[in-house]
Amino acid sequence: MATVTFIFFTILLFRSSSSISFNMPRFDPNDNNILYQGDAIASVGAIELISRNTYTYHVGWATYANRVPLWDSNTGRLSDFSTSFSFTIDTMGRTPYGHGLVFFLAPVEFQIPPNSASGFLGLLNTTTIDLSSNHIVMVEFDSFKNVE
Repeated sequence: MATVTFIFFTILLFRSSSSISFNMPRFDPNDNNILYQGDAIASVGAIELISRNTYTYHVGWATYANRVPLWDSNTGRLSDFSTSFSFTIDTMGRTPYGHGLVFFLAPVEFQIPPNSASGFLGLLNTTTIDLSSNHIVMVEFDSFKNVE
């Protein structure tokens, strides 16, 4: 059971007419602004990846529940974007300890693909990895060196 603790998380989007800002120093299972999917749950202020069957091949997301506008469709003007966060990956002394963590932007309707554990980090799989239709931006925090 790996625990991912986000100590500070902020996203700022600047537009001439509006901006969005949020700060999440703790995660609460009753907060409707965060959606927990897959094996991710809020536990004691942190995000924990759990599985009822095994301690391996976990895939879980904690995503912001609302649309985040990155551009104005009327003007075509893009928004500026900045984020900062810190986290701890606690393996509870177990190995293997996972493949990492990803901060990502994806379309609202995007779902966890099947067979996307391990090095795919819950975002892609062997079928979707090379598709030009993927509209995903991701920053990976790798914790395991993959042979491939």
